Amino acid sequence: MTLRTFLCFASLSLLNGCVTVVPYTPRETVLQEMQPADAAPLLEATVTRVAEPRVVSAEADRAGEYLRYTYLQTIHGPFGIPVDSVERELQLHYVNLDHLDVYDNHYVYIYVYEDRLVGKLRFENSADAKSFCDLLMSFRAQRVYGGAIPEHGAPQHDALTPE
Repeated sequence: MTLRTFLCFASLSLLNGCVTVVPYTPRETVLQEMQPADAAPLLEATVTRVAEPRVVSAEADRAGEYLRYTYLQTIHGPFGIPVDSVERELQLHYVNLDHLDVYDNHYVYIYVYEDRLVGKLRFENSADAKSFCDLLMSFRAQRVYGGAIPEHGAPQHDALTPE
């Protein structure tokens, strides 16, 4: 490889850049700003607009316990060619959610307790990704704190640790 070729590849890789986490803090009070009957259908509609993986169905429990969605997982054959898909289901209990990471390519990574990654969703735009985070973490806050969001700086008790 010549120096010219190496410099060309190096400059192209710098221009592409790296995917980074967007510094975003979900608004946990979004449920208090809307009608309770509108929150679950809005979360379901947001999840069904996911670009990847293809979401078949979504159900947000009306009692505020969980979000369940069914998606198609692509099976790749030789040379990475998609050959089939399998239907999978993920059920997220709000009290188990730890945090969500939003990336600048509109991916949302979903983490549960002990920093375990359980799901990755790619949205078409950042507005849908942030709306999903707001709704999901609002349901979590409502479930964990009983609707009363603690003030910043106030001691917070996690639902998984005994008091």
